[in-house]
Amino acid sequence: MKIGILTYFDGINYGAFAQVYALQSKLTALGFDTEVIAYKGRKHEINEYKSLFLTKKYKIFINNFEKLRVFRNAQKSLNKTLAFSRGSRISNLNFDKIIIGSDEVWNFKNDLFGLDLTYFGEGFIKKNSVISYAASFGSILASDYIPDEVKNNLLKFSAVSVRDDNSFKLVSNFLTDVKKVTDPTFLYDFKEELIDMAEYQYLLFYGITLQQDDKLFIREIKNFASKRNLRIVSVGYFHQWADINFVNIDPFKWLSYIKNADFIVTNMFHGTIFSIKFNKSFVTIASKRRENKVKSLLRDFNLESRLLTSKINLEFKDKITAEIDYKSVNLKIDELISYSENFLIENLNS
Repeated sequence: MKIGILTYFDGINYGAFAQVYALQSKLTALGFDTEVIAYKGRKHEINEYKSLFLTKKYKIFINNFEKLRVFRNAQKSLNKTLAFSRGSRISNLNFDKIIIGSDEVWNFKNDLFGLDLTYFGEGFIKKNSVISYAASFGSILASDYIPDEVKNNLLKFSAVSVRDDNSFKLVSNFLTDVKKVTDPTFLYDFKEELIDMAEYQYLLFYGITLQQDDKLFIREIKNFASKRNLRIVSVGYFHQWADINFVNIDPFKWLSYIKNADFIVTNMFHGTIFSIKFNKSFVTIASKRRENKVKSLLRDFNLESRLLTSKINLEFKDKITAEIDYKSVNLKIDELISYSENFLIENLNS
């Protein structure tokens, strides 16, 4: 059986790469023949390159160019189709089933691509059996207006699954049989891809720039690290207040730095996922853009206490050092993996 995977796969986003790599690796381990559908709309492509290279800051330009090169090299590990920009071409591809997701493929308010109906099956759903796996609407709320063409296309899916509570509520407004599954990065162990990293002890920060009003977080991170003789290592993004920055590392080294950290501070969804997956001591700084999916993820494992939201009563030290009952967390992970694998197997074999 030939399975196509339609998702974001070729940006310079660590979480986006990890999720498609994990899903394809897992499906291969389950015995399915898979290809990532190398589709990217022209609007998406143009806006992405503008965001990377339309800058007057030479250092940012060079960093983005190098990061793109590193990601292009990592993406060679994916089994994928030839690249194309017209969604209608998907109907000409020889797939028995197509999986749409994971990631925010249904966030039609995303600045880069807007409403791209290809991610809702437009143009090929009549010919192909289509399911979604762990798809997300991102910051779009269940109370927001949902275009009719989005609803009508989703009604044609063979099976629908999402990865967060907000997306579940949203789709449940017009679909009766919706499943909530786990992000594909939980399905794959990455053991063969991980390597040992620095010999020194470090606190890892993975996240977008903390803004001016987040100085309190920076101060607490630096104080905590200093008292424990930890270096502050930032991965993926440059932060002047970090001791060491690895901006352009490949996705597997990025994972390895997370795996080998002593403590983790993040404001990213997949930074939170891998902190949990690797059983790390961590805190997540609340981010309005990622609030829906991060809160849902933490609720899944009864880890809401790891979220930092208050700049007045920060309690950073107490939260990051508080013991996590990873025995119960890992049992929940195993439960979610089993449920999610069954969803894939049942709907791909049916």
